Amino acid sequence: MESSRELNDYERELLANVAERGFQVTTVFASDDFPTFSYSIGFPATVGQGEVITIGLHSDAAYGLIEETLNQCRDGLVLRDGLILDGTLGDYPVVVKVIPADRITKERFNSAMWFHDYRYGTPLTEAFQLVWPCEVTRLFPWDAECPDDVISDQPLLFEQSVH
Repeated sequence: MESSRELNDYERELLANVAERGFQVTTVFASDDFPTFSYSIGFPATVGQGEVITIGLHSDAAYGLIEETLNQCRDGLVLRDGLILDGTLGDYPVVVKVIPADRITKERFNSAMWFHDYRYGTPLTEAFQLVWPCEVTRLFPWDAECPDDVISDQPLLFEQSVH
């Protein structure tokens, strides 16, 4: 359901990227109250699944993680809560977590929300967080002994608190 207003340059480029590559990644750099994060735009159109977000990774690593996740989805992978992804972030496992619809906000998914509304005329209601482990301990933020910096670098959008 396309809008009647004229698209701006960013919107035209976003639509072209999704049409040509199947997705776009937007990175939002750290602020005083939230770490750097990157999210997909185009998963619903390309693989019929929710958008993905990863928090606290360098933009290049995040892009690679999102791109490889899309490639695996193109090969038949269905994202679901608790799924462990291999081969998406080097040799580190990544866990997929469902983000509740009320946590899909403009602060975290602005362009993806715009794209979904533009393309389908409905709000974006499905998204997943791709959660990575500590490089050293390989513990995830919900594990009791996980280092504090891994927890603070990666706020969990799917739950109220970590510990």
